[in-house]
Amino acid sequence: MTDLWPDDIASEKITTPISILKEQADLLSKKTSNILQGVIKSNQYKGGFNFTFRIDVPTLNYSFTLFEVSHSADLYPVLIKPSEGTAKELGAHENILKANSEEEFNECLRKIFSAEKTRNVISILLAQAQA
Repeated sequence: MTDLWPDDIASEKITTPISILKEQADLLSKKTSNILQGVIKSNQYKGGFNFTFRIDVPTLNYSFTLFEVSHSADLYPVLIKPSEGTAKELGAHENILKANSEEEFNECLRKIFSAEKTRNVISILLAQAQA
């Protein structure tokens, strides 16, 4: 059988939105000594991908959805739907943030993670878990 595929078909290193999300979820877990756990749930939707970034509190059997991300197989643009309070705080148009590149995606995540609403939720969840 003749192989018609190029030899370098899988040689390009691509940083995908899911890899960025998983990395950030792991960092949240480490920063909170696993009291809070960043969890990414994946779903396929309309020919693309949908990911939910949750903050889980295992000791309380509680989960908070921080935001959802969706994109096509092309990766970008990425649509980000923050939790309602965070979306309002960030002035998201129709509660959606749009990132057209990896750099823009990272900046959107930075804004969500630094938002007062996010910081308050994390403080409250940590206090509840440690009570």
